[in-house]
Amino acid sequence: MKKREIASLACKIIALLVVIRALGSLAFGVGVLIESFTPGGDLDRAAGSTIAAAVPALFYLIVAALLWSRSGFIARGMIGESESEPINLSLNREDILAIAFAIVGLLIAGQAVKPLLTDFLQFLNATPLQRPKIPSLIGVLVQFGLGLWLLLAPRKLVRVLK
Repeated sequence: MKKREIASLACKIIALLVVIRALGSLAFGVGVLIESFTPGGDLDRAAGSTIAAAVPALFYLIVAALLWSRSGFIARGMIGESESEPINLSLNREDILAIAFAIVGLLIAGQAVKPLLTDFLQFLNATPLQRPKIPSLIGVLVQFGLGLWLLLAPRKLVRVLK
């Protein structure tokens, strides 16, 4: 592999990280909307909160699409215009992607552990008025689940992206 190819793969991996952030934000918005249909729920407030969660998610998705689609251009900027000699690795493209996805999964799952435990323990121990909102818990659960999936099964994603 050449340095530019590795840099391009790095851009695509970062795009995946940004997509996971977007999914967490969307899960929060959906949770707020679902919570509004429970007794005592406020649909007007929920609609505003859902839109407030959807705007960052849309921004994340646009950034991810640009990172993915322009990864070659960004890699040229990172490495330079001159062609570099191939780097002699005993790993192929799929191996590098699987390792990188596992690292991203570890990062995502690790970042979600503290908020997940905090929200869950507050939910169990607090009075109903002090409890954290279910949408917050759902968003963190989605991020944690996606992180675990990337950590434990990165080769499945590599096969999907072929």
